[in-house]
Amino acid sequence: MFEIYENTIEIEGENYIIKPLSGKYIGLLFEVIKDLDVEDKEDEKAILQKLSADVIAKLHEICFQTMKKSYPEQQDDKLSDWVSQNLFNLVKPIVKVNINNKQ
Repeated sequence: MFEIYENTIEIEGENYIIKPLSGKYIGLLFEVIKDLDVEDKEDEKAILQKLSADVIAKLHEICFQTMKKSYPEQQDDKLSDWVSQNLFNLVKPIVKVNINNKQ
């Protein structure tokens, strides 16, 4: 009845399923999107200039909660470390799955 879009990404030769965030964290995701708003979405330098410690902490929480939902059997500390190592690989796929963008 309800189709829940998931995304699959490849990191270091492994495929990972990305499930959408729960409603509890979706507001935080849109807050980060607003924090990182730049005219040219491909301008990495402009985006990096907007990364404060607060924004990075929010990004980590969003990515951690996404991966925890996708892989609930994983230990929190190990998952948190993995998210830290792969933070910037996770951001675009997580945004994509949460706006149901199948393209």
